[in-house]
Amino acid sequence: MEIYQLLKQGFSKATIAKKLNISRTTLYNYLKRSPRDRCLSRPEVCRRLID
Repeated sequence: MEIYQLLKQGFSKATIAKKLNISRTTLYNYLKRSPRDRCLSRPEVCRRLID
């Protein structure tokens, strides 16, 4: 996932949210969920995060 790649590169969560054009709340909620739940609940966000 792009989020994890950016985290490994040292980007802050706020910067990642800006880069992906999602809210920080969405980012934090995404990181809290299990991998299976992430794409089931919000497929449109998951597509943006994967691309």
